[in-house]
Amino acid sequence: MKLEQDGILVGTLPGGVSVRRTEGPGPQPWITEYELVGNRVSGRVQIVPYYDEPVVERNWSPNGAPTERAWEFLPSAFSITYGGKPAWHGDGRGTLVVNGVVLDGGLIWRTLTSSDESFRVCRPNQYGGTEEAPVGARDKTRALVRDLVELHRQDSLLVREKAVEYAKFRRSRRLVDLDKEHRAVSALLRELMGRNAELVMRHALMSDDARFAAALLGVRSR
Repeated sequence: MKLEQDGILVGTLPGGVSVRRTEGPGPQPWITEYELVGNRVSGRVQIVPYYDEPVVERNWSPNGAPTERAWEFLPSAFSITYGGKPAWHGDGRGTLVVNGVVLDGGLIWRTLTSSDESFRVCRPNQYGGTEEAPVGARDKTRALVRDLVELHRQDSLLVREKAVEYAKFRRSRRLVDLDKEHRAVSALLRELMGRNAELVMRHALMSDDARFAAALLGVRSR
């Protein structure tokens, strides 16, 4: 690695786009910020650890059960912001300009489930929202992001360091979520245990000859 005034040169992407890792936002040590400079490419992209916790598909699930998700102790996926600060995107910001198009958007790059490499690429529109970027800028951005993620993941020590920082940052919020889910599952379990006890009693009545006969006598004597 070569130290530069504006960051650490970490590599060059296909097409001659140089990539430097910059200081990034100080109060948020879990964020990795890269500056990209090349032919009709300039700006910064931020990568934030992300918990890849898809919904667990079950053949059967009791009514009222909270949605079950896979669980990660350390995040394995990445939230990538290439432009603006999308409202749904958490901490990330970006300033990438590709083919003269100022971009505004981001994506989740997953690890446990497949990532969609044909993700939507947006730019700001005149109404304060976003719209699809032109095809040329879209395709070039997709390639840049794909290559940048690959470059980022090559530094496994950095990836783990950022994941650890993010896990510490998210610990309190995740504990609140776990407590909430645990209360819901515990309530459901109590309900199921009561139902189970009732079914055990009914099964004993129907399967035991003596009990069945006694129950019939009790019914007749009413």
